[in-house]
Amino acid sequence: NTKCIPTRLLTCESATETFLATKTIIELCGEYLPIAAISFTNETTGWLSFFNFRKSLLPKHYFNLLNKIRADEKSLNNNESRIQKIYGDLLESISSWSLSESEFVREQSKTLYLLSENNQWKLASELFVYVEDGGEHSSLNEAIPSLKLDFTNRNHSKLINLLELMNVKQIRMNDLILACNNSSDAIQFRTRLIEILPFMKNWLRRLEFTSEFIEIINKKI
Repeated sequence: NTKCIPTRLLTCESATETFLATKTIIELCGEYLPIAAISFTNETTGWLSFFNFRKSLLPKHYFNLLNKIRADEKSLNNNESRIQKIYGDLLESISSWSLSESEFVREQSKTLYLLSENNQWKLASELFVYVEDGGEHSSLNEAIPSLKLDFTNRNHSKLINLLELMNVKQIRMNDLILACNNSSDAIQFRTRLIEILPFMKNWLRRLEFTSEFIEIINKKI
């Protein structure tokens, strides 16, 4: 456990907390997590078992990485693909997590900040994901703080499992309703709504809202 291994961060760490300098780990962890500054050749690979470097990340390492990326505001544009890679790795590994790892994710997510579609960092519990029709509804992003996900992560079979553990809220079409602040009758306003209803329906169809949702609006008016 002696901190004697030189890393690419120009620090010395213990071997068990230092990552092996593979191409995958370097691209993911970059300048944020301790990666061994030692190069191994075919003749020296026997030393790997002696040092026992980390060859993969645990949930705690991914969370640490997300926190460091958030702190590095100047590199956000360059880090967006890295953030999606982190989500992808979490989605791929979630099925193999132990109970303690799942509880770690649930607990640590209470203070975890994630990137929204509007490139703002928000608490995971303040973010939403639309989980129907492939999750793509950019028209909601201005009104609802949505977690930024690429196409692959948004359509991953384990997404809902990860969202539940990370306290990210899920939105479905039935959760979206039209409401007014003033419940008093407004005859002129209602008349105008009836006039524009056909155009509203066409607009909603272009946004790929379901026919069931459009019919609900039709009945409300």
